[in-house]
Amino acid sequence: MNHPSISNIREQFAASHEVLLKSLSNISTEEAFKGSVWSVSDILMHLDLSKFVDALQDIYEGKADKFPTFGTLDSAIEKYLKIINANHLRLTEILMDLDDELLDKKVTEYNPDNNYPALSLRDLLDRMSRHELNHANQIEEVVSRIRQDS
Repeated sequence: MNHPSISNIREQFAASHEVLLKSLSNISTEEAFKGSVWSVSDILMHLDLSKFVDALQDIYEGKADKFPTFGTLDSAIEKYLKIINANHLRLTEILMDLDDELLDKKVTEYNPDNNYPALSLRDLLDRMSRHELNHANQIEEVVSRIRQDS
Protein backbone atom coordinates (compact mmCIF):
# COMPACT_ATOMS: atom_id res chain seq x y z
CA MET A 1 0.00 0.00 0.00
CA ASN A 2 1.05 3.57 -0.42
CA HIS A 3 2.26 5.51 2.58
CA PRO A 4 0.38 8.81 2.58
CA SER A 5 1.56 11.34 5.10
CA ILE A 6 -0.75 12.33 7.92
CA SER A 7 -0.67 15.83 6.47
CA ASN A 8 -2.05 14.52 3.16
CA ILE A 9 -4.68 12.53 5.02
CA ARG A 10 -5.76 15.61 7.02
CA GLU A 11 -5.95 17.65 3.81
CA GLN A 12 -8.08 14.95 2.13
CA PHE A 13 -10.47 14.82 5.12
CA ALA A 14 -10.80 18.63 4.99
CA ALA A 15 -11.35 18.65 1.22
CA SER A 16 -13.91 15.85 1.42
CA HIS A 17 -15.77 17.64 4.20
CA GLU A 18 -15.83 20.85 2.17
CA VAL A 19 -17.27 19.03 -0.87
CA LEU A 20 -19.90 17.38 1.33
CA LEU A 21 -21.01 20.72 2.76
CA LYS A 22 -21.12 22.21 -0.74
CA SER A 23 -23.25 19.31 -2.00
CA LEU A 24 -25.78 20.05 0.74
CA SER A 25 -25.78 23.83 0.43
CA ASN A 26 -28.12 24.18 -2.54
CA ILE A 27 -30.77 21.58 -1.84
CA SER A 28 -34.21 22.25 -0.48
CA THR A 29 -35.72 20.38 2.44
CA GLU A 30 -38.15 18.74 0.03
CA GLU A 31 -35.26 17.49 -2.12
CA ALA A 32 -33.39 16.22 0.92
CA PHE A 33 -36.24 13.92 1.91
CA LYS A 34 -38.05 13.35 -1.40
CA GLY A 35 -38.55 9.85 -2.66
CA SER A 36 -36.95 8.20 0.31
CA VAL A 37 -37.30 4.45 0.38
CA TRP A 38 -36.44 3.04 3.76
CA SER A 39 -33.84 0.32 3.92
CA VAL A 40 -33.81 -2.28 6.66
CA SER A 41 -31.07 -0.28 8.39
CA ASP A 42 -33.23 2.89 8.19
CA ILE A 43 -36.06 0.98 9.84
CA LEU A 44 -33.75 -0.36 12.54
CA MET A 45 -32.46 3.16 13.27
CA HIS A 46 -36.05 4.39 13.40
CA LEU A 47 -36.86 1.67 15.93
CA ASP A 48 -34.12 2.93 18.24
CA LEU A 49 -36.38 4.35 20.90
CA SER A 50 -33.60 5.61 23.13
CA LYS A 51 -34.63 9.28 22.86
CA PHE A 52 -38.27 8.39 23.52
CA VAL A 53 -37.33 6.24 26.51
CA ASP A 54 -34.95 8.96 27.79
CA ALA A 55 -37.77 11.52 27.62
CA LEU A 56 -40.19 9.10 29.27
CA GLN A 57 -37.66 8.45 32.04
CA ASP A 58 -37.21 12.21 32.57
CA ILE A 59 -40.98 12.58 32.98
CA TYR A 60 -41.11 9.56 35.29
CA GLU A 61 -38.25 10.94 37.42
CA GLY A 62 -39.77 14.42 37.52
CA LYS A 63 -36.95 16.03 35.50
CA ALA A 64 -39.42 17.10 32.81
CA ASP A 65 -43.18 17.35 32.51
CA LYS A 66 -43.54 17.05 28.72
CA PHE A 67 -41.97 15.28 25.81
CA PRO A 68 -39.69 17.48 23.70
CA THR A 69 -41.29 18.91 20.58
CA PHE A 70 -40.63 17.19 17.32
CA GLY A 71 -38.55 19.22 14.93
CA THR A 72 -39.30 20.10 11.36
CA LEU A 73 -37.50 18.64 8.38
CA ASP A 74 -35.49 21.88 8.21
CA SER A 75 -34.38 21.41 11.80
CA ALA A 76 -33.51 17.78 11.07
CA ILE A 77 -31.10 18.86 8.32
CA GLU A 78 -29.60 21.48 10.64
CA LYS A 79 -29.18 18.84 13.34
CA TYR A 80 -27.45 16.44 10.93
CA LEU A 81 -25.11 19.21 9.78
CA LYS A 82 -24.26 20.13 13.37
CA ILE A 83 -23.41 16.51 14.14
CA ILE A 84 -21.36 16.11 10.94
CA ASN A 85 -19.44 19.32 11.63
CA ALA A 86 -18.86 18.46 15.30
CA ASN A 87 -17.50 15.05 14.35
CA HIS A 88 -15.28 16.62 11.70
CA LEU A 89 -13.82 18.97 14.33
CA ARG A 90 -13.22 16.06 16.73
CA LEU A 91 -11.56 14.10 13.94
CA THR A 92 -9.36 17.05 12.99
CA GLU A 93 -8.19 17.40 16.60
CA ILE A 94 -7.30 13.72 16.85
CA LEU A 95 -5.46 13.75 13.53
CA MET A 96 -3.21 16.56 14.79
CA ASP A 97 -1.65 14.31 17.46
CA LEU A 98 -1.09 10.97 15.72
CA ASP A 99 2.49 9.77 15.56
CA ASP A 100 4.03 7.42 12.99
CA GLU A 101 4.20 4.48 15.40
CA LEU A 102 0.44 4.59 15.93
CA LEU A 103 -0.24 5.35 12.25
CA ASP A 104 1.64 2.22 11.20
CA LYS A 105 -0.07 -0.07 13.73
CA LYS A 106 -2.53 -2.61 12.30
CA VAL A 107 -5.98 -1.62 13.55
CA THR A 108 -8.22 -4.01 11.59
CA GLU A 109 -8.13 -7.75 11.23
CA TYR A 110 -7.67 -9.59 7.95
CA ASN A 111 -11.12 -10.56 6.65
CA PRO A 112 -10.80 -13.97 4.93
CA ASP A 113 -14.46 -13.90 3.77
CA ASN A 114 -13.71 -10.93 1.51
CA ASN A 115 -9.95 -11.41 1.23
CA TYR A 116 -9.68 -7.93 2.75
CA PRO A 117 -6.28 -7.10 4.23
CA ALA A 118 -5.57 -6.02 7.76
CA LEU A 119 -5.13 -2.26 7.63
CA SER A 120 -2.80 0.06 9.46
CA LEU A 121 -4.35 3.16 11.00
CA ARG A 122 -2.69 5.17 8.21
CA ASP A 123 -4.29 2.96 5.51
CA LEU A 124 -7.70 3.12 7.19
CA LEU A 125 -7.54 6.90 7.60
CA ASP A 126 -6.43 7.29 3.99
CA ARG A 127 -9.46 5.31 2.82
CA MET A 128 -11.84 7.09 5.20
CA SER A 129 -10.54 10.50 4.15
CA ARG A 130 -12.61 10.15 0.97
CA HIS A 131 -15.77 8.90 2.68
CA GLU A 132 -17.57 12.25 2.79
CA LEU A 133 -16.41 12.99 -0.76
CA ASN A 134 -17.97 9.74 -2.00
CA HIS A 135 -21.25 10.55 -0.29
CA ALA A 136 -21.16 14.15 -1.51
CA ASN A 137 -21.02 12.76 -5.05
CA GLN A 138 -23.90 10.44 -4.18
CA ILE A 139 -25.94 13.42 -2.88
CA GLU A 140 -25.24 15.35 -6.08
CA GLU A 141 -26.46 12.39 -8.18
CA VAL A 142 -29.64 11.94 -6.10
CA VAL A 143 -30.50 15.63 -6.22
CA SER A 144 -29.80 15.74 -9.95
CA ARG A 145 -32.20 12.82 -10.53
CA ILE A 146 -34.88 14.46 -8.34
CA ARG A 147 -34.56 17.73 -10.27
CA GLN A 148 -34.75 15.93 -13.62
CA ASP A 149 -37.90 14.08 -12.52
CA SER A 150 -39.60 17.29 -11.36
